[in-house]
Amino acid sequence: MLKNINQGYTDTLKPQALVQDPLSPIEGAVAPQMDQTDALGPLAQHITQWHSCGASNWVLKTVTRGYRLQFASVPPKFNGVLLSQPREEEAPILQKEIESLKDKGAIRIVPVEHCQTGFYSRYFLVPKKGGGRRPILDLRALNKYMRTYTFRMLTHATLLRFVRQGDWFVSIDLKDAYFHIPIYPPHRKYLRFAFQGVTYEYTVLPFGLSLSPRVFVKCTEAAIAPLRHQGLRLAMYIDDWLLAAHSPQQLREHTELLLAHLTSLGFTINWEKSVLVPSQTVKFIGLRLNSVTYKAQLSVERIEAFSACLATFRRGALLHYRTCHRLLGLMASALVVIPLGRLYMRPFQKWVTAFHLDPARHAYKLVPVTAACVRALRPWRRQGFLSAGVPMGTVIARKVITTDASLRGWGATHEGRTVSGVWSSQMRLCHINYLELRAVYLALHHFLPLIKGQHVLVRTDNTTVVAYINKQGGLRSHQLHALSHSLILWADSHLLSLRATHVPGIMNRGADLLSRGIPRYKDWMLHNEVVSQIWERFGRAEVDLFASQENAQCHLFFSLMDQSAPLGLDALAHEWPHVLLYAFPPLELITATLSRRPGVTSRRGDLSRSPGAPCFVGLAPERLNLSSMGLPDNVIDTIQSARAISTRNAYDGKWRAFEEWCANAGCIALQSPVPVILTFLQSLLDKGLAFSTIKVYLAAISACHIGFGDKTAGQHPLICSFMKGARRLRPVSKSLVAPWDLTTVLNALSHPPFEPLHQVDLKWLSIKTALLLALASAKRVSDIHALSVSTSCMQFIRGGSKVLLKPNPAFMPKVFNPTLSCLPIELSALSPLSDAEEHQQLHALCPVRALRVYVDKTASFRGTEQLFVSWAPPHRGKPLTKQRLSHWIVEAISVAYESSGLHPPAGLRAHSTRGMATSWAMFRGTSVEEICAAASWATPHTFARFYRLDVTGPSLSQNVLSVGSSPRMPM
Repeated sequence: MLKNINQGYTDTLKPQALVQDPLSPIEGAVAPQMDQTDALGPLAQHITQWHSCGASNWVLKTVTRGYRLQFASVPPKFNGVLLSQPREEEAPILQKEIESLKDKGAIRIVPVEHCQTGFYSRYFLVPKKGGGRRPILDLRALNKYMRTYTFRMLTHATLLRFVRQGDWFVSIDLKDAYFHIPIYPPHRKYLRFAFQGVTYEYTVLPFGLSLSPRVFVKCTEAAIAPLRHQGLRLAMYIDDWLLAAHSPQQLREHTELLLAHLTSLGFTINWEKSVLVPSQTVKFIGLRLNSVTYKAQLSVERIEAFSACLATFRRGALLHYRTCHRLLGLMASALVVIPLGRLYMRPFQKWVTAFHLDPARHAYKLVPVTAACVRALRPWRRQGFLSAGVPMGTVIARKVITTDASLRGWGATHEGRTVSGVWSSQMRLCHINYLELRAVYLALHHFLPLIKGQHVLVRTDNTTVVAYINKQGGLRSHQLHALSHSLILWADSHLLSLRATHVPGIMNRGADLLSRGIPRYKDWMLHNEVVSQIWERFGRAEVDLFASQENAQCHLFFSLMDQSAPLGLDALAHEWPHVLLYAFPPLELITATLSRRPGVTSRRGDLSRSPGAPCFVGLAPERLNLSSMGLPDNVIDTIQSARAISTRNAYDGKWRAFEEWCANAGCIALQSPVPVILTFLQSLLDKGLAFSTIKVYLAAISACHIGFGDKTAGQHPLICSFMKGARRLRPVSKSLVAPWDLTTVLNALSHPPFEPLHQVDLKWLSIKTALLLALASAKRVSDIHALSVSTSCMQFIRGGSKVLLKPNPAFMPKVFNPTLSCLPIELSALSPLSDAEEHQQLHALCPVRALRVYVDKTASFRGTEQLFVSWAPPHRGKPLTKQRLSHWIVEAISVAYESSGLHPPAGLRAHSTRGMATSWAMFRGTSVEEICAAASWATPHTFARFYRLDVTGPSLSQNVLSVGSSPRMPM
């Protein structure tokens, strides 16, 4: 049975036989062949059960073939045979451990003829937590060649949130955890060591390899995934696992289920170290958890180790610098369960860093224990300090206080209440960071009657304040640390907890205004909900007559004080534009404003528009220009409809950036002269922006600028010359190299986690269907996003042998072509002609099959006729956005690479499927006319210039998707 599985697994990968694996070693001797027993580790012997877990292709390959070392660069070359030479008293112990590893199958003796290759490391012993010695390869040199990945492991903070009050626990320990994962045979030569004239190499995952924790966690998470779906609550830290349940009976059932599942997958349980009797107190990863008192504290063993290290710090003693860092490490590992532990660690941390020594180079340098050190450690020696513990659980709600400070004063808000003050002349000399933190201190004191005994969250726009509160002080500023020390001690005695979060300054207007003095009338503005009601009834205004940069309701506005306002200073001194206006004037200007109203009405009539009228806020300056020509509103609406909504939105963002730049330069964007425009464009060029991006900026400026005579800004001779020069400096280069490998992706789509299609998770079904449709149709993401499950838009023909797809009738494509845009997408099913593996693999890539299964599985919860809907709560069944659909396609490609044991290429884009699909279709013989029709291109010029790729592989969809079932052609 196993032989058949492995044989089929090998055959599946035959199309990639000609491709050099980027993770394979380049240098070294031929690896020894594995026989059947050597090839199959304890997990591989249960491969059928691993398949039933829905594990990724990467995990399955790692379990069956061994882990391929993930090198970041060319693997290291042979560095000579490095002999491990332990101390004389350790040699017998080391030899005994080597024999034990041989008996376990963790290492093997390397034949003499192969000893002059590979990479050798030193071998030594370290004490194990439970007694005995653990053999370790000193792989620090090899780790420099390995890739660096970030991944999440269980932390103390996560564990405290995991536990629920009243929980029952059991703990499970895996025996020789890393030894469950075999090493890919050609890569074993990089894990060699030599002892007493014999060369050994690891055949399993060793301790000391930087990526070992990540590899083991990925495999165990895949193994446990089915049990998590059944409701098992499991906290995993490498080989130490904690199982929790709400009752002893449920815990026993879950324990039996977990142990049976682990055994069926080939894992070995360490029965001596596992605690399988349900209890409400448990020792786990250095903590003692009690679900009755709902507290977590350091374990007795950890407290003893801590106390022993503390005892060495006697005044006048000379200690190795590494001992200081060991104590710092013990402190850091205990911070979560020691009240104010980080605050009390700061003095000792400051004392250690004052030596300015390097922990690696000066590890054994002797440093004296001074009086300052003894004072810094005094809290840690107090009776009960290390065993005090902290409550577990998650804070459900917090009282929110928003603060801000300026050099003039401070202000704060809390649940609609405000407080503010002015700094003394002496305080105004302090740094703004100190004033911001002082504002928090004053605000908490003021609102104490409302927040006492509560969890409090401080919102501030100062990141330094956030850091000094959340990290309980710091080392950079003595003044800030002293203030934060007082603040945190005060909060500890008056509040349940204190946290801080950063809020952007633009969202902190209330406290900001309070800190600068009593808000002036001109600083007020109508509430957003009130303004929205006005827009809904009268239409959205395009010009705000009385505003400032902070409270403007429209992109275009006049100001009473700011000369850099887009339309200038003092609306009453200007002729008002012939568009819908918004006015929220100061009280003294209401009469003058009303006196101007009849003049506007006599020329424009009623300025209000129906709520259904189109709004072109994104190009309001252009609208002003067109309106000044005397054009009616409906004519202007039609002219501006010439651009797609996405184009108008793009122009809006680019124009606003130009407006802000002009405001800083002291000129009005609408009337900016040529030198200003050229200087702005040059600034974009200096930032390294692509020529195509600069063209969009210029197009937006041309649309909104008043122009120069009868020419737009973009038609001015100097600006035209500038753009020609920019094109030469930033030549538009199109890469002909395919951004990703279609063969690899399609091959992965026909294997787990994407198959079997009727059993896979809805997430994998969704992203696979999206990618197959993108490849089979060669359409834009926006076109695929517009597809509908309505019977008028989706028709399965002849029992599912074909499907016709039409977009929502209201959909307007980016480039409208009356001939091509109305054509439906016609996809034929890729039915297997026989039981041959190639035909079955092609059937797994059938877009019609994937589409039918996807529509059937989402029918029960979809709340829209749009084809693609969200699969994850809380948006389950709601229509998917175009951006999220793009993410699906990119994720499908990335997961396909990862499941194949490869690293996904950088810079993946959903739009790349257009070039990939059409280029492969052309390579497979599809005519250019058929390609252009499918992709909605009016002429082959677009394909040739922008999309054609250099690929090496009787409808377009069949030509594209059949790539995954045939061998890859040589480049």
